[in-house]
Amino acid sequence: MLVSRFLKGIRLFNLNLKQRSGDSVNMIIYLYGDLRFSQSTKISDPPKPIKLRIRKDDSIKTIADILNKLNIQKELISHIFVNGKYCGYGKKILSNDRIGLFPRNMALNFAEIEKNNPISVQVNISDEISHKMDESVFEIKVPEGSNIDYLLNKIHIQDVLSNLNIQLNGNSIKNIQETIHNNDLIYINRKSSTIDE
Repeated sequence: MLVSRFLKGIRLFNLNLKQRSGDSVNMIIYLYGDLRFSQSTKISDPPKPIKLRIRKDDSIKTIADILNKLNIQKELISHIFVNGKYCGYGKKILSNDRIGLFPRNMALNFAEIEKNNPISVQVNISDEISHKMDESVFEIKVPEGSNIDYLLNKIHIQDVLSNLNIQLNGNSIKNIQETIHNNDLIYINRKSSTIDE
């Protein structure tokens, strides 16, 4: 039954959504599972996603901006799809995009989804952090639009940012919401250490 709901949700993304001329709606957002309750008290049974039509304006540049506009905390989100492709909070949004937001309680439905739309980044972790890991230098796949925060959680580095020195393509970062891109190089060490060139 969960698989059929997932497939139905994916079919919704693949619909050819024709906009009428003069229509002020630029984006369609589908809210699944418990996220439906954040925008409506009239919920259908059997469960169907809520379809929101939102006008794209200058304040909406990324998925994170949409979550802010809808007053949805990112901690409630498990998976994000833009035009049927899995992505992260930093994914840039364009007019006429179709966005699907899935809650954490639906995460098991998408256990292997990262294989569908990944980017690759090279991670180099200093020895004092990497002793918990199999390797200190490795390539990892993350969804397009992912940020440093997502990467730190994925590789299980729980240190607070104030204890870490993180460099993205050779530049120190202070904000873990910084979006990462395909083929980025990320160096992570404790602030008391230095990175050997």
